Amino acid sequence: MRKPEEQEEYINRLKKRLSKDYKVVIEPYIKCDGEYNWFFNWESGGYNTIWAKSKKDAIRKVKQKFDRRHKIKESTLRRQTSQDRKDTDRMGYMMTC
Repeated sequence: MRKPEEQEEYINRLKKRLSKDYKVVIEPYIKCDGEYNWFFNWESGGYNTIWAKSKKDAIRKVKQKFDRRHKIKESTLRRQTSQDRKDTDRMGYMMTC
């Protein structure tokens, strides 16, 4: 077991090393024309994604593209990051197995 001062020194070195080695960058998934990939859930269950420049634009495009009987939960509408997109694709693939 380390002495308290050794433990504190160890923790400080660890924090310094981790902050240098692991820089987390979260950026939205975006196409070259400026459209973001928006993720949303349906009120009846399930999810989908759509490309749009803004939240209002995403809602408008969903209403145009999908049947009027399907309503989205606007509170779940969010821009996806690249990692979110990979996770969503993986989840969708797993649901087909």
